Amino acid sequence: LPFVDHGNMDAELMSAVQEYDVARVRAALRGGADPNYRRPEDNVEAMQPSTPLRMVIFRISDCMLNDNQLTSYAEIARDLIAAGADTRYAMVFARQRYGEYMPANQQ
Repeated sequence: LPFVDHGNMDAELMSAVQEYDVARVRAALRGGADPNYRRPEDNVEAMQPSTPLRMVIFRISDCMLNDNQLTSYAEIARDLIAAGADTRYAMVFARQRYGEYMPANQQ
């Protein structure tokens, strides 16, 4: 279910990320949404998309997305990081889903 609460910019950000809507993500960030927003029930160890960057990882991994949608998620991730999103929670989530990241030149 989408996170919709148009009176709350953080909820709007989560909804826009879930729907891979780059323009709405940017508008929410300009409107004061917190790029580090965590849903109150969040448990960092849980396998839930509870921050904007975790939502990006969740949607990329669990959905049949076309190239345009994947490109939108790449833009959204860049925008969130540029706005100050902390990548630690997203990386915990990514490791839980995919295992430890090992760059090709370090294998």
